[in-house]
Amino acid sequence: MQVTAKVTREYFAAYDAISLLLDEHPETVTRVHRDLRKPLTMEMSGFGLALS
Repeated sequence: MQVTAKVTREYFAAYDAISLLLDEHPETVTRVHRDLRKPLTMEMSGFGLALS
């Protein structure tokens, strides 16, 4: 059981580090959203669910 808790803490630490970096550099999130918007819109439009 202790191994599971250790792994969980390590994952949370990694996610916290990533979150901190993204909080400090919001332009990264903006760029990713922009880059993903078009492919997602094209994929979803085939189902009548086009994203705006």
